[in-house]
Amino acid sequence: MRRFVEAFNSAAAPPSPQEMGEKLLSLLMKPQLLDEGEQASCLSLIERGAALTVGNQWGQTPLWLAARQGEDVVLRALLGQCADNIEERCHSGWTPLIIASSRNRAGAVELLLEAGADISAADTHQGKETALFHALKGTGGDVAICDTVALLLAKNSDLGIKNKYGQTVLEVAEEEAVGDVVKTMIREHIFLKEAEAGTKRKRKIRRRQGLGTGVGA
Repeated sequence: MRRFVEAFNSAAAPPSPQEMGEKLLSLLMKPQLLDEGEQASCLSLIERGAALTVGNQWGQTPLWLAARQGEDVVLRALLGQCADNIEERCHSGWTPLIIASSRNRAGAVELLLEAGADISAADTHQGKETALFHALKGTGGDVAICDTVALLLAKNSDLGIKNKYGQTVLEVAEEEAVGDVVKTMIREHIFLKEAEAGTKRKRKIRRRQGLGTGVGA
């Protein structure tokens, strides 16, 4: 009788937020993409109040893992609940945007950027490299790299910043086995930025000259 009561009470008790968070974490730690049932389970756990700050032994949270795996549907739901955790790093010092860029998960990268992820954040334990560096060195093939790089460039990722080895983004692109299209995109973006900076300088000089001679700017 006692065992029956214990079993009944156990079955009747709803899982705690911590337990649901751990279940969510275990689903997202799978190496392969979620199937429809697993995706639905993740969304249900999030909706029911799973603890979203729970992490595994590597400091990876559900949001971080969803970004890594490119689980865009789950990631969107997580960002709706815990966007404040968007810059949380794993123990290796990588943000969700960095890991998504490294795997060239363009959908996840776009969602994170739209949610306000810091595009200038660099990893803290390795090359001190931003998401753009990691995209160039990452996996997924030329098409995936091209898509991710295009998203990061559109958000004005800093092309002048250097990693801890003194390399710029263009130098890393030349060194890595990325396609010519990606290298051309970076060169063109640099050219446009330099041209824009040159135009601003000319306008500034003209304004100064105008003020000095009494001519309108």
